[in-house]
Amino acid sequence: MRRLIEFPAPDGASLLVEVDEPEGAGPRPAGVGDGAIERATMAIDQAISKVRPLAESLLSELQGLARRPDQVEVEFGIKLNASAGIVVANTAVEGNCKIKLSWKQPS
Repeated sequence: MRRLIEFPAPDGASLLVEVDEPEGAGPRPAGVGDGAIERATMAIDQAISKVRPLAESLLSELQGLARRPDQVEVEFGIKLNASAGIVVANTAVEGNCKIKLSWKQPS
């Protein structure tokens, strides 16, 4: 089942996000069904800011490497949720972060 969540934006506009909800996901707020729009409890920028500590922590640890990489790429999935904002997504593979480090050959 799919549903829409409306996240307020800082400029006063709003962002509609379509989310998949697995069958038997449990109770939902009254009146939330096909075609209904559920209002998020926080603005989209507040939800996105929840990702920052994870990104900063990963970067801080990687910068502590004896030989710092020339390039760092971190990938993780997120889910938007009406009450929690953003949740780091569960993936089909073990773990929920993909980290790619690149070193260039010295010239």
